[in-house]
Amino acid sequence: MTIIDPKVEKVAKELDTFLESVIEEHMIRNKKEEYHESEAKDFVDDLLEIQNGKETGCPFQRDSLKAILLESISYFYIASNDVFAAGTNSTYTALEWTMAKLLRHPRAIETFQNKVRGLAQGKSEITEDDLGNMQYLQAVIKESLRLHLPFPLLLPREYPKDVKLLGCHIPAKTQVIINTWAIGRDSLSWDDPEEYRPERFFNSNIDVKGLNY
Repeated sequence: MTIIDPKVEKVAKELDTFLESVIEEHMIRNKKEEYHESEAKDFVDDLLEIQNGKETGCPFQRDSLKAILLESISYFYIASNDVFAAGTNSTYTALEWTMAKLLRHPRAIETFQNKVRGLAQGKSEITEDDLGNMQYLQAVIKESLRLHLPFPLLLPREYPKDVKLLGCHIPAKTQVIINTWAIGRDSLSWDDPEEYRPERFFNSNIDVKGLNY
C-alpha cells in the first residue's frame, strides 16, 4: 500500500456513489412515471430499459451500466475540449499509468534500465532510430495499456445484419460497445491478468496489430 492508494479509493467511492445516485434517481422516477409530456427520456433511461435484457436477450449487471455511464462522461469531457486537448489526453494518461506501474514494480524498472543502458553503450542519448531495438520498452507500454487503457470502451460499432454472438441475438443496425478493459483482464486470455508482467508479450501469440511502440 502507498499513500496514493487511499486517495484513489476515496475518489473511486465518491464516483461510484455519484453514479449510483444518478441511476437510483432515474429508477425511482421511472417507477412513478414522473415524466411530463414535453420531457424526453435520456440516455440513462434507455440503458435501464435494456439492462434487464428483455429487448436484447442479453442482460448486463449494474457495474456494466455504471461503466457505460462513466465512459460517456469521458467522451463528453473530451468533446468539450479542443482538438489538441483531445489528442493529448490519451497520451499523457497512458504515460502516467506506465510510470506508475514501473514505480510500483522495481524489478520491471531495473530490467528496463539495464536494457536501455545496454542499448546505449555509452551514447549520451537514445534516438528514434534505436526504438525498433527496444523490445522491452514495447512490452512495458503494451502491458500498461493492457491494464489501463485511457478509454476502457471503444467507439460504438454497428452490425450491418443480424448476428448471434455467444448465445446473444444482435439485431441488424444495433450499436455494440467493445469493453477493452474486460478483454485486457480476461483470465481466459491472460495468465495472472491482474499481475503487471511485461515479459508476457515475449514469444506470445497475443499481440497488438498495427504500428507498435
